[in-house]
Amino acid sequence: MNSEAEQLETQDATLLDTFEPKEYPGQMDLWRIAVQIAEPPDLSAGGIVIPDEYKDDQEFASYVGQVRSMGPLCYTAITRSQMDLKNAHGCQVGDWVQFGAHDGERLRTQDGTLWVILSDTQVMCVTETPDLFDCMSL
Repeated sequence: MNSEAEQLETQDATLLDTFEPKEYPGQMDLWRIAVQIAEPPDLSAGGIVIPDEYKDDQEFASYVGQVRSMGPLCYTAITRSQMDLKNAHGCQVGDWVQFGAHDGERLRTQDGTLWVILSDTQVMCVTETPDLFDCMSL
């Protein structure tokens, strides 16, 4: 069992402190982006242990993650609506991004890492402060 000091240390850890970036095990094709979702904490802000079933729900509801791989055509096309993505700010590998709660395809690798595969147009914004968003609930 964790000591009280360890529990407080875990409780005060931020998303950036506890996030362990992984390498996506495939190569993105075309305009696809692989985003790694951060694992929810083991303890709530009040120090209550969060059950695994609830953590699973939180992971799949998350809509903030870190870009870990991008296809070669990301932000190079002109969309059907004639929007030129070459002029878009876009994102880069290592950026924290927000996307719609139902966007992309979610999958989990055998090591337990949760990924979302997005199109470049599904990235809503890049943020340097992912901890400011309550990204684990809808």
